[in-house]
This record gives sequence, C-alpha cells and structure tokens, in this order.
Amino acid sequence: MESKRRRWRRWLKTIENEVITLHWNRTIHRRIREIVLAKPEINYPNAFHEWIHSNYIAATAIRLRRLTEKPFKKYPNLSVQVLLLEIAACPHAIPNQNIRRFYRYAGGKPPSQLLKRNEAGELEVDPVGVKVAISRLEMRCERVGRFADKYIAHHDRKRSSPPKLDDVDKAIEAVAELFNEVSVLLTGRWFGTFEPSDLTGWEDILRVAWVGPATWQEES
Repeated sequence: MESKRRRWRRWLKTIENEVITLHWNRTIHRRIREIVLAKPEINYPNAFHEWIHSNYIAATAIRLRRLTEKPFKKYPNLSVQVLLLEIAACPHAIPNQNIRRFYRYAGGKPPSQLLKRNEAGELEVDPVGVKVAISRLEMRCERVGRFADKYIAHHDRKRSSPPKLDDVDKAIEAVAELFNEVSVLLTGRWFGTFEPSDLTGWEDILRVAWVGPATWQEES
C-alpha cells in the first residue's frame, strides 16, 4: 500500500507543477491586458494582441485537457482524473489515521466530497464521491476541453469557437479546487492560493523599446 501512496504522491507533484503553470500564465496574460487597456496609444485592434491572446487560450486549453483527460488504454497517461480513479479503485490504501492526520496538517480543510464515514464512523475514500467529483470537473471544463479537441488537436468539420476568458477561468479554478482536495488527501497540504508571488521582474522586458520608430523607404 505504501508503494501506491508513494506513486500517487509523485503523480501529484507532476500535476501540481501543471496547475501552478496555469496560474502563472494567467497572471501574465491578465497583466498584459491591464497594461494595454491603460494605454490608449497601444489599445487598438492589432495582430500582436490577437497573437498573445490566441496563444494563451490555446496553450491553456491544451494544458487543461491534459489535466482532465480520461485514462487511455493504448498508453499510460497522467491527469487529475487518472489519479482519482486509481485512488477510488484502491480506497483502503489511504488509512483513516492518515486522513485524520492530514486534516490537522491542512488546518481542518477536508476533501469532503471524496470521503465518507464507514460503519465504524471512520473516514475513508468514497469511490462514488470520487466519480461525482470527476463528473463535476468534466462539466466545468467541458467548453474548454471541446475547443482543445475540435480546434487545436484536430481539424473538426464543425469548428468550435474559442472559449471566453470566463470559461477558461472557471476551468482553471475547477482543476485547482479538486487538486487541492487530492493534495490534502495524499499529503495534508492545502494550497491557499496558486497565484504566483515570485514573478517579479518579468515586466522589465516591456520597459525596453523593441524596435525603433517606423521608417519608410521610398522606392527608387
């Protein structure tokens, strides 16, 4: 059982890095939008603005799809859903004493939807609750996942329109919330926020003129 828990914790760390990257990318994208909106001289329809936005949406949609996808039969993939299904298939690998101890580590924040009380009154992983949590995750990420499948990963005949920023934000929060619950379940760690606090200095590149004034050469 301990070998399973070690493997799950390794997987959790991989997923954690992906969730943090989602928030880092969103923070930078939001800041760029704030800068553009505050400066009328650059706030106009422009291919560069569109390039930044479309690449942010595409990269985020693919990362969210990767984090929420179902298990593949052809090759072993890793996602929040894959990890949860493995836990649900072997719920007794996480004993009650671990759950109670991790609750204390996390300041009393329980992954309630993933747990139930058995006949002895002890907390244990609830396979039904896990499946319900996965269904909720899929529902909240459905718009973004459909765009990743039909527009980015494939040339679908019925092209899907890009999701709105609000759709993307909701999907990011859905993944982060469920990851937090799994993190408490496996390690006792609750992330108060995933918003980056150490991105200082990245704006310095925007303070330097990238090109000089436009010059026009008359044709000879």
